[in-house]
Amino acid sequence: MVFAGLSFLYCFLPAVLIVYYAVPRFLKNYVLLVASLVFYYIGEQRLVWVMITSILLNYGAGLLIQRFRSRRCAKVILGIAVASDLVILCYYKYTDFFICFCAASSYCFAYRDQLLYLSGDELYD
Repeated sequence: MVFAGLSFLYCFLPAVLIVYYAVPRFLKNYVLLVASLVFYYIGEQRLVWVMITSILLNYGAGLLIQRFRSRRCAKVILGIAVASDLVILCYYKYTDFFICFCAASSYCFAYRDQLLYLSGDELYD
């Protein structure tokens, strides 16, 4: 499903908006979280676990930062959380690029489809 696709604009988005405005205020963030995961699952089923892992890591980091708010430890936790997100992004988005860049053309095309990578480009296929 693509953001500009008719199925998103006329089915998914209106359904999410109706549910979002129908639920009480304290549930609105959960509706958006579930809708985001469902949207990504429709586009790429194999890698939803990466999104869930990233969400849980960042949520845990946020709880730790809140607990150690006035200490230097909070900045270290923030740095680790951002670094882990960047590692996940670089691995799933750019691994294919670097393999293709470093390898010969025939080798690259032979193994390119075997890689799993998380990229916004997959939503436009």
